[in-house]
Amino acid sequence: EVTRARAEDIVRRAFETVRFMNVAVMNGNPVQGRKALSLDTMPAEEAFDTERLERPVMSPGTVDTLAVMALHQQVLAALRGGAAPWFVKLLRQPEEAAIYTDEGRRKMPALMCGADNNYLALTHRQIDTIRKATEAPPFAPPFGAENGGNGDGEGTEAGSEPRLTPRNLSAQLHYAARGNPVNSRPVTAIGNCCPGLEVDFRGVWRRMFKGIVLREYDNLVVGIEPGEKDARKRKLKGHRLLRIRAGDVVVHTMAPMVGPSPADPSQEVTLATESNPHAMAALEWSNSLAQILRDNMGGTVTCDFTKENSWYDRPPLVEKPKNYISVDFEVRHFFEQGTAFIASELAGPGELTQGLCSPWQNDYRECSCYYWASARPDYVNVEVSGSGLSAGDNWMALERTGKYIPDDYADTRLIHYDDLFKRWEELLRFQVEGKDDPRGEN
Repeated sequence: EVTRARAEDIVRRAFETVRFMNVAVMNGNPVQGRKALSLDTMPAEEAFDTERLERPVMSPGTVDTLAVMALHQQVLAALRGGAAPWFVKLLRQPEEAAIYTDEGRRKMPALMCGADNNYLALTHRQIDTIRKATEAPPFAPPFGAENGGNGDGEGTEAGSEPRLTPRNLSAQLHYAARGNPVNSRPVTAIGNCCPGLEVDFRGVWRRMFKGIVLREYDNLVVGIEPGEKDARKRKLKGHRLLRIRAGDVVVHTMAPMVGPSPADPSQEVTLATESNPHAMAALEWSNSLAQILRDNMGGTVTCDFTKENSWYDRPPLVEKPKNYISVDFEVRHFFEQGTAFIASELAGPGELTQGLCSPWQNDYRECSCYYWASARPDYVNVEVSGSGLSAGDNWMALERTGKYIPDDYADTRLIHYDDLFKRWEELLRFQVEGKDDPRGEN
């Protein structure tokens, strides 16, 4: 019952994200005479990274916000009824984030950017939660009911509070403790595991391996910790982490960018460019490093790095020993001993926010909804138009006209930086079920 509730919450949050996206724009369609490459979308980001022509993710004539919202509602209904095992097959696996074939780009969640600048993937924990929910019988008794409980936890007397005790420290970060509002939990943060306004969670991984400091978006060693005496570790600055080995477990931190062949779209080719001749993309750490951290805290793992300095290039795959050097590292503990407090060795005071914009209005104005739609809405007041397609306003529009204005830093019809600095409380309107608060209050 708890697993199904968590799975429903993941899908419900995906629905709320889609509710605020102009899906036709995010798909890579031309809009109101503007070329698709002039719009800030994931298909445009992909085109820039791979130096190829921009390709819409879905057929341009088939995408519309209302239609995609309806699809998410169907998934949620099927999940609640225990009949959505097919949905798991549609989820993008973390290691597939740089597969730019049509099939790869259409995996869920589509059209949105992850922290690594590839297409967004759910975490392994989220994917497993959905999988377990689809495998459970649809009408199983609530957990605890067989013990005389009320279905909320362990056996309890009717009307009493459930006795829930998180079994590990990471669970305590997500546990809805009594008295804590839902928005105080990390899972509800704007960026979740991506950059957001309140914290950039990627920063906690930079010092995971004792002795070195990594750059969070491309696995580059940017520093050696003071006092490190190991000569091999001290020479790693400027090299890139390629993979981690712990016993039989091998975790890659890089993956090849793959797309359709220009000659035959059904065939795959690596998307090499002059600036990235090996077509390598970094994978998001909260996925690629989580298993290593969970299973090896306080232990030792082997890390493979590029053999040559890689400040300005991305390395080939680690297929042969001549391509890399191997060094053993101690994996730091994530929490301070006996607490759920993130270890100060991983992130010191201010380090989880040092990479964010200051003031926050800068980043908020520049990041379009392909990155964090549910917290910075793009498409609001959506209604069915006379054509049968959706029509609505850009949330950043100064006036509500019912005609969408594509995001543009120079368009005087949209909120500008100075507007956000001086009167954001007045201009950024609360949304109720996807529409401006009818009370006109913020």
